[in-house]
Amino acid sequence: MAVEGLLGEAVHARLAVHDPAAEQRYRFAHALVREVVVLGLPPGEQARLHGRVADVLEQARDGRGHADRLAHHWSRASGAPARAAAARWALQAAREAMAELGFEPAAAHFRRALAGPEVDRVAVLIELGEAQRLAGDLTGATDSYVAAATLAEQAGRAEDLARGALGIGGGVAGFEVAVADERQIELLRRADAALPAGDHPLRAAVRARLSLALGGLAPERERRLLAEEATTMAARTGDRPIEAAALAAYCDAVAGPDYVTQRRAAAQRMLVLAAGDRITTLLARRLLVVAHLEHGDLPAADAEIDAYHRAADAAGIPLYQWLPVVWRGMRALLAGDLRAAFRYADRAAELADRAGSGNGTLMVFTLRMHAHVTAGTAHEYADEVRRVATGFGPMPLIYHAQPALVLLAAGEPAEAESVLHRFLATPDADITRDAEWLEAHWALAVIATTLGSRDAAARLLDTLHPYERLWAVDGIGGAVFGTVGHQLGLLAAFLGRRREATGYLQTARDTYRTAGTPQLAAQLDATRADLGVTPAPAPQEGRFHRDGRVWQLGWQGHTSVVPDAKGMRDLAILLSRPNQPILAVDLVAAARGPSAAEAGGDLGPVLDATARQAYRKRLADLDAAINTALDTARADRLRTERDAIARELAGALGLGGRPRQAGDPVDRARKAVTMRIRAALGAIESADPALARHLRNALQTGRACTYRPDSEVIWRT
Repeated sequence: MAVEGLLGEAVHARLAVHDPAAEQRYRFAHALVREVVVLGLPPGEQARLHGRVADVLEQARDGRGHADRLAHHWSRASGAPARAAAARWALQAAREAMAELGFEPAAAHFRRALAGPEVDRVAVLIELGEAQRLAGDLTGATDSYVAAATLAEQAGRAEDLARGALGIGGGVAGFEVAVADERQIELLRRADAALPAGDHPLRAAVRARLSLALGGLAPERERRLLAEEATTMAARTGDRPIEAAALAAYCDAVAGPDYVTQRRAAAQRMLVLAAGDRITTLLARRLLVVAHLEHGDLPAADAEIDAYHRAADAAGIPLYQWLPVVWRGMRALLAGDLRAAFRYADRAAELADRAGSGNGTLMVFTLRMHAHVTAGTAHEYADEVRRVATGFGPMPLIYHAQPALVLLAAGEPAEAESVLHRFLATPDADITRDAEWLEAHWALAVIATTLGSRDAAARLLDTLHPYERLWAVDGIGGAVFGTVGHQLGLLAAFLGRRREATGYLQTARDTYRTAGTPQLAAQLDATRADLGVTPAPAPQEGRFHRDGRVWQLGWQGHTSVVPDAKGMRDLAILLSRPNQPILAVDLVAAARGPSAAEAGGDLGPVLDATARQAYRKRLADLDAAINTALDTARADRLRTERDAIARELAGALGLGGRPRQAGDPVDRARKAVTMRIRAALGAIESADPALARHLRNALQTGRACTYRPDSEVIWRT
């Protein structure tokens, strides 16, 4: 009764409030009132009352729902039992906060739990590191993981040593891993040595992470073998999450342009292995987005971006949320929507800052660089580019190529000249073909043509040629520049190789139309017009179809019918193989020409099947070389050689180099085929003079016959 009376006085004085829903429940009217009352108590009394409150809370439903309050009160009570209880409840409160995505309060609870006398410090430090990482405190997370690994090694706990070392890169999945981090690498090596001999899931995870961490420090082959070994070991142990992590490490080890298909397959396998695991699924989708972009499959990339975005938003963690926003900016830039691209860059920057993500900051930087260059405002971003590029330090030249290009666009050529000089002084074999290789060479190509370096342009044309069909992508999708063929066309045009340029640019134009990127197509058309490189004319179409005893012909909208004849069959063969010399003896054989007896008996040596095959192979080799020649002069030299060989070998010598005798069947075949084709052209002229005129202009007859039209013709047979 005395207590109730005193409480009544407190309520009357407005220092306390009575809860009408609970007859015996009162609370302070304001936190300041509570603070004054509590601080007015002697320390011993404060500790006793905190312990009493904690006892009452524990009895209420076994403390469920009160973990954070229990940790608070026990931490202010006195005695060893109170400290143990405080640590126990702090650990529970931390785990409850983690489940509700409260990473910062979880980290505070984990730190409080570490003060407990009986706590497993190694395990709690690993959990603390995870909370700090997800809260964006990457420095604090690394310190916690290193401390956990150090304690685990001292205690002979090899598996926890491995977990601590793996935690530095984000746990087993390794969503963001620092490369060239000597401390991380050393811990991983020590963990590998400490684990039991033979197959072990954590050994597979450690070796996969080591492959990632050695980026920039070890050759691609060493990193690839580590990742492949880790993948195989994880599969043998049946650990699907670690197998997926090892596949991610493999993708990083082979991030260059020679392994795009392999990376896409590995990422698709990761999705199967993920089985709903959020981080692994996000990592797999991240890899798939980049692989689809490199293949130019923009619809597939967009589908993966959407799926990633939904999962990242559902997680509600900034560490995962910034990347799809960068991708949205990249796609806006491809569509020519510069305002949207800059808005996405600003939003991604906010998320990356909240996550403490260095990768996010760099990808936003990349998006803004490309947006400013596209907008013609590179000078507005030059100071930031210089600041970031200076921070790169003594990195390989490919990391300086894009910043140098932006500064060049801003009217500051010094850095571009330096990068180009370093490129010319560095052999191709010494430039690692990693994720930055292709986009760096794209930038180098622009720098070379802008600064007028023919040596650099010629080298880049040769180096980039095998990747004509790939798209140049910056890193993990911060920017997409276009097809390599587009850049090859510009290089060829700069070097005066007009025919090559026309072919490259036309193929790139067709690719952009198919991919649904009208902005890139428009840019290409404008550039092509400036260069005076006209598009290749659309191929003509003709019809040359045998229907029993007649041939149905079609040319320039006119249709006609011509009777069957051997000359028509000769023409059909030649039209089906444009620009390929065909021996007259082969045409005779194909049309069931006269036998030796019909030609007057044994007339001397005749080309046997082996000789004819040798002719065909050599001529085919020359045709292939002509089609891939990098300049017009070389193509003309090869064509001259081909025609000379066809003419001389077909007509001058027999087997073993002996002169042919009178009545040479090769010469008779030449005469027969020439007469047959002449007769066929006469019949065609009666039905369609325009078609006959085209064929006469395009045909060459002799011991070897060729159909060589001035422009491409597609014949429907």
